[in-house]
Amino acid sequence: MEFTGELKPYSKFAENGNVTLRHFCVTCGSQIFGSGPLEDDRWTVYAGTLDDPSLFTPTDAVFTRSRQAWDRLAIVLDECETLPG
Repeated sequence: MEFTGELKPYSKFAENGNVTLRHFCVTCGSQIFGSGPLEDDRWTVYAGTLDDPSLFTPTDAVFTRSRQAWDRLAIVLDECETLPG
């Protein structure tokens, strides 16, 4: 993945007690991606921020425990009530 432009990170504590970072565009304020502790190399990339979101194929749905009853996808995905471990 490659991104250009300046980002502003904000940190907070996740439910599991780890620090989580959210990275925002300094120009428009949009949340671009999220990351965990520095030693964790996984990122959460928001499909709506991609140049071509049609290239993205979801594989699972997370935080399903807090979704609304009407929030059901037409495709079948693996579901996780929280972030997978």
